[in-house]
Amino acid sequence: MKEGVKRFVTEQYAEHLSIGSMLGYVMDSDLSFAQSKVQASLDENKEEVNLVSWPTPVDSIAFIQRFQTRHRKETATHNIEIHHGLLPYSDLWELAQLCR
Repeated sequence: MKEGVKRFVTEQYAEHLSIGSMLGYVMDSDLSFAQSKVQASLDENKEEVNLVSWPTPVDSIAFIQRFQTRHRKETATHNIEIHHGLLPYSDLWELAQLCR
């Protein structure tokens, strides 16, 4: 969290943009647990990542579980909305096998 989201807040990523995206590969495919850990980390580091709004669910795309957060950028007058996607690794592996 401190390294990923913080890079959007400091504009190391998505400089001058109001929307960014992050994709997490969930090795054990337990998306609910992974999302709860991300939310706990956001809560624990809310000041450091300038959290403006808590995670809001977004419709899934195929088997990617999605949510979004909003953060205040340190060097800009606008916030950044980060779209988070959690991708179950086992489904990705199965998809790769089907594409062979």
